[in-house]
Amino acid sequence: MRAAGITSVGEFHYLHHSPGGEPDFALDELVLKAAARAGVRLVLLQAYYTSGGVGRPLAGAQLRFRVPSLAAYWESIERLAEALQPRTQSLGAVAHSIRAAPPDEIAALYAESRRRGLPFHIHVAEQPQEVDECRAAYRLPPLALLLDRLGSAQAVTAVHCTHSEPEEIESFFAGGGRICVCPLTEANLGDGLPTLGAGAAERGRLCLGTDSNSRISPAEEMRWLEYGQRLRARERGVLRDAAGRVAPALLRAATLGGAGALGLDAGAIAPGAWADLVAVDLNAPALAGWDAATLVEGLVFGAGDDVVASTCVGGDWMEHRDGGQGP
Repeated sequence: MRAAGITSVGEFHYLHHSPGGEPDFALDELVLKAAARAGVRLVLLQAYYTSGGVGRPLAGAQLRFRVPSLAAYWESIERLAEALQPRTQSLGAVAHSIRAAPPDEIAALYAESRRRGLPFHIHVAEQPQEVDECRAAYRLPPLALLLDRLGSAQAVTAVHCTHSEPEEIESFFAGGGRICVCPLTEANLGDGLPTLGAGAAERGRLCLGTDSNSRISPAEEMRWLEYGQRLRARERGVLRDAAGRVAPALLRAATLGGAGALGLDAGAIAPGAWADLVAVDLNAPALAGWDAATLVEGLVFGAGDDVVASTCVGGDWMEHRDGGQGP
């Protein structure tokens, strides 16, 4: 991730048990240690997981995800808080999905996360089956149910929203929510493309995730995000910022959008913000001919991970490529 230009990651973590189903806190600690060793800023999104589908118990491999109760969940959060490296590690609350936790428990998790000042994430409408089961059980699709039961979308990041309707997404944005799209994974799995609608980028409520990590590349995620929305809308440049620009809107989703979803003061060069930076090799062949007016477009639409010369997390630099003109 560092070599690809990622300085912060929200790890949606729900593997908490040994193969036999016994709690194994070492698995949580391994994530913290791995992030520290890689030098990546980590928000450990500890997942609450109690059911194997809407109205179904956990079974088989899912038993490794089980959280026995809300009380046990918050005990795990408090235990993890003591193991964090405060300068580069923090926590977020997660209900895995509508199919993995009942709505009343999701609402309770959200309320407590707000009290504690933690960001809140949940998978939403990733596959058609989830939407069908949610409608059958609760008479609403997942995103609409979430907004109905929570009463607010402030500090909520809905991951995927692949099969959410545009009007649901619009209501969610209006309620203060964010959507995390994982274009490479969603395309790789064939789950589909969300319909975000015009104005999604202008709101600054989009962020990007890597999800399955079959390919880690922020540049490709940005491109796929725009390509997918253009395919859905049959219109070029559907994702634009307030100034009508496409590439800066995508770059914002990959930087400020992600930082906002994780509750981090990062993603921009500003007083008081973390010095989490990416230095680009301006001599990279993919950027040949760049100037101040075209550099962002060249980065977003023409470059790959090989243009990342070095990265900085909290002021600590790490070199990834030799040579280059510098940032």
